[in-house]
Amino acid sequence: MKTNVLLMAGIVTIGMMASCSNKDDVVQSRKAEPATINIAIKGSSLSTKAAADLSNDGQINRIAIGLFDADNNLVSITEPTFTIDEDKKLIAQVTGTTLVTKIAAVANAPAGAFASAKKLDDFHKVAIDISNTSADNTKQKASNLPMEGDGTVDGASTGIGSANFALTRLVSKIELNKITVDFDTNGAYAGYTFIPTEIFMSNVAETAYANAISPYVTHPTYLQGETGKNGAVTYLSTGSISLTVADSYSPACTFFPMANDGSLSGNSKTKLIIKGILYKSSTIDDANKVDTYYYPIIINHAMPGTTTKDSESKDVDYKANGIDGQIGPNTYYQLSATIKSKGVTDPTQDLTSAAVNLTITVAPWPTAFTQNVVFN
Repeated sequence: MKTNVLLMAGIVTIGMMASCSNKDDVVQSRKAEPATINIAIKGSSLSTKAAADLSNDGQINRIAIGLFDADNNLVSITEPTFTIDEDKKLIAQVTGTTLVTKIAAVANAPAGAFASAKKLDDFHKVAIDISNTSADNTKQKASNLPMEGDGTVDGASTGIGSANFALTRLVSKIELNKITVDFDTNGAYAGYTFIPTEIFMSNVAETAYANAISPYVTHPTYLQGETGKNGAVTYLSTGSISLTVADSYSPACTFFPMANDGSLSGNSKTKLIIKGILYKSSTIDDANKVDTYYYPIIINHAMPGTTTKDSESKDVDYKANGIDGQIGPNTYYQLSATIKSKGVTDPTQDLTSAAVNLTITVAPWPTAFTQNVVFN
């Protein structure tokens, strides 16, 4: 009798195990059912439509959407079609599963750039190259700037989820809108003339991570733009400019460098550099030519003679606002330079005196999306 009782107990236990196993399979199957995710993406720091209407610098040509579960595992990556609504929001619909809780999106990255990502961290570690801002490698396009954003997906477990979040540009905007030459009439350079011949960027990070919160590549390759130099990148320079003799120039010069934390030792801080020729008088000829001089402006750095204001005209404290020399994503730097003395003869050198006075306005860069439609 004992043997029979033990055998029956064993059969009951096995049956219970089988029943539990089947039940778990059913629950797991339900969790992974298809779900539709409705997405609405807005621009970061959006203020007014007029303020954001800057030559389509919020344009989206393509977008990659990554869906992830609660453990940051990839559920799907798609590059969906989308529309821009009247409120300047990007509207798209993608298919995921009921496991989806997180979403990440990148605009204007190369097609297929995220194909190898298996985790959310992999998605964020995809490096976007600055060359993608230039369609022909000769000039950066305000309409092709990379942007990234992350959000939470609500309601996917019901089969229909939604996400509403913002994108942030991975580049900054640096605009030099005025150069004034103002040599002291009683100083060593009274009567001298300076004529700008080129404006270019230096120490521009080649890549940034697809992560708006932490886009900074630890050891990036740095690009230089000076025309004629070995390895120079054409779209990081105005090229040779021809300006007549004047006390004030409006070069209307704009660049879009990748975010750069500027924390490496040595020459790692991003600079805008004014290059030109100094003459002994207003007569522009070889007999009066002194030399070629450079005026390197370290972005987001308290150089001598620098006045920096935020968008509300308040003084900016560089040290209180993060790493000195850091170029933040989605930040707009407007520069005006007044040249007071001769610069340096090597663009890798820094100005140690107030050879140039700077007025800089630093502000968040508002985004309003526009759409570019290409019919192939």
